[in-house]
Amino acid sequence: MQTTAQPIGHRAAGQVRELKRELKRLFIDGVAPMPECYELQDVRRRDVCDCYRRGGHRQFPDEYKAWRMNHLGRPRLRRDLVRAVDVHLRNFASRFLADFDKRLRDGGPGLTVDTEGNPEVPENPKRLSLWDLLTALELADPTIRTVTQDRTWDAVDLICDRFDLSAREVKKQIVTARQLGRNLGEEEKDLAKSNLLCLMEKLEKRTRWSALPHFFKFVKATFCILVSSTLIESCFSVFQALKGKDRSSLGDGRVLEALLSREAVDVFANGAVGFDELRLRDDSRNHRVPW
Repeated sequence: MQTTAQPIGHRAAGQVRELKRELKRLFIDGVAPMPECYELQDVRRRDVCDCYRRGGHRQFPDEYKAWRMNHLGRPRLRRDLVRAVDVHLRNFASRFLADFDKRLRDGGPGLTVDTEGNPEVPENPKRLSLWDLLTALELADPTIRTVTQDRTWDAVDLICDRFDLSAREVKKQIVTARQLGRNLGEEEKDLAKSNLLCLMEKLEKRTRWSALPHFFKFVKATFCILVSSTLIESCFSVFQALKGKDRSSLGDGRVLEALLSREAVDVFANGAVGFDELRLRDDSRNHRVPW
C-alpha cells in the first residue's frame, strides 16, 4: 500500500530497474575478492590482481563483507566456506532476478472462460504484463528518457480504454510532452522526480502545455490506477469470508475501517477535472520523495 502523500506509481518501473542493478552489483557481477586481492590495493600494483581483468571485485554489502573478512582473516583461512557462501548468494540472486522478471512479464492466458468452459471475449488479448503497465505509467513523467517499446504503447491503449480516453490523441501528446520536457529547467526536472503531481499543476497553466489536454488526462489516470486497485484489494483482503454474505453486505463504515488509507486525495475524485481546478491538500503539495 502506498504510504506517501502523493501518487508514485509512475516511478515503480524505475525502482525495479534500480533493484536489478543493485542486486547484480552486490551479488553477481565481478569476482569475489580473496585476501591476496586486498593486499594489492596499492593503485600502482592493482594490475597485478587478475580480478580487474575479469570485471573487478564484487561490491558485497558491508555486513557480508565484514563476515567474509572475519573468516578470511583467521589463522586457518576458511576459504572453502566463504567461497561456498559466495556461490550460494550469487546463484540465489540470479535465480531470484530471473523469477522476478518472469513474474513481472507474465501476461497471463489472455483469454477468459465462462462457467461452462466456453471461451469468452478476451480481456487482455495481447497478454500485456504488469511490467508493460508499469512502463506505460512512466510516460506520465515528460522528463523520462527511457526508450518506449511497442508493448508499452499497447499498455497505454489498455489504460486509455479503461479510462475512456482517446488513445490516438494521448499517444501523440505524450510524444509532444516528452519533447517539451527536454526544455524544462533543472529545478523542474528535480520536481518531476520528487513530486510529479506538483509539477503537473504548474505545467498545465502554461501556454504550450495547456495545448495537451489528453496528456494531462492520461497523467491523472496513471496517478490513480495503481492506488485505486490497491484500495480495493486491501479492503477485501481484510475480510476472511470473501465469498460469503459479508462481501455483499459491506457498508461504508466497514469499508473505511478496512482501508489502509482512510482518505483519497482530490486528484482521484474525477478524472475529467483539470489540475488547475484541484485543491491539493498541503500534504500532497509539499511532500517530496528523495529518489
